[in-house]
Amino acid sequence: RWVVGGYFQRDRVRFMTDLLAADATGTNLISNYLQKRRSAAGFAQADYRFLEDFEFSLGIRYTDDKGTYTGSTIDLNPWRTTLARASFPNVPVFFNTRAIDDNFSGRATISYQPIEALKVYASFGKGYKASGFDGSTIFNAFEAEAINPEDVLAYEGGFKLSLDNGVYLSADAFYYDITDLQAFTVIPLPDGTTSPNLRINVGKSRL
Repeated sequence: RWVVGGYFQRDRVRFMTDLLAADATGTNLISNYLQKRRSAAGFAQADYRFLEDFEFSLGIRYTDDKGTYTGSTIDLNPWRTTLARASFPNVPVFFNTRAIDDNFSGRATISYQPIEALKVYASFGKGYKASGFDGSTIFNAFEAEAINPEDVLAYEGGFKLSLDNGVYLSADAFYYDITDLQAFTVIPLPDGTTSPNLRINVGKSRL
């Protein structure tokens, strides 16, 4: 058995925040951004049965992702009494960043089915989460930088038992090794200030 396919997606998101801060900083801040993304991929999978009770499956995928993130956050200062520089020292901020990456991923699985009710399997896969942007209100150009892709190596194994009397048993073990994990966190910025809750690459993770 085999399957071959393709995938394409294009989206365009405009985001605006109107922050009325008359009570705190005596001004009005406005953020206006445009994020455009395009993702294309091709994939294939083949399943081959051998020695009657064994089956081997191999799937591969190539993905090409591109994105742009442009915009600004400015102080409108409608009352000429702004204190925004004290709270937002990097405003006005303008940015135009890009995220471009491609990836080969896939999965190999071998399974053993000695009887119809029982199936035992083991697999190894390489997964991928595209690069991107935090996408929230930007008060510092650093916050608009692209995030690196996230990669995972996945090892799995287990069995599934389905009996005629309606009993179903399943046991699975897995180990995931993730590189460049994407997550929300607060970090010190290059100018000495602290970021808001920002989505960035936080390092490695194991599950």
